[in-house]
Amino acid sequence: MPAPRLLLPLLFWLLLPTRLLAEPAFYQLSKGDQQFWLLGSIHAAEASIYPLPTSIERAWAQSRALVVEVDMQNIPSSEWQQMAGLTRLPGGQTLASQIDAALYRRTLAAAKQLGLPDGSLDGLQPVVSPPSP
Repeated sequence: MPAPRLLLPLLFWLLLPTRLLAEPAFYQLSKGDQQFWLLGSIHAAEASIYPLPTSIERAWAQSRALVVEVDMQNIPSSEWQQMAGLTRLPGGQTLASQIDAALYRRTLAAAKQLGLPDGSLDGLQPVVSPPSP
């Protein structure tokens, strides 16, 4: 009976973790002289996802802007309050105490360049990121 012999490999294949088969959703789009990259969102992950594939890192390094799918200006206050519990440090802790001094200075410089008020990042939880090369 050949059917049971074929069934076992099929079941094994179906039981493989999908993570082993997954490729990042990453596409190159172009229109005329303009080139765009579309990357599926990474909302939460362990540090083990780094480094990202070379093609993604290269596209990011060459990009002039980051566009996200959320209009941060139109989030209701109730949703901001829910997110605060996930993004804020426990009382008494500051961002400066969580990351190294050089990264903190670069973060403050970027915040100033973006027009963020002084101290606006102090209570934020740092995101796990890969080590600098």
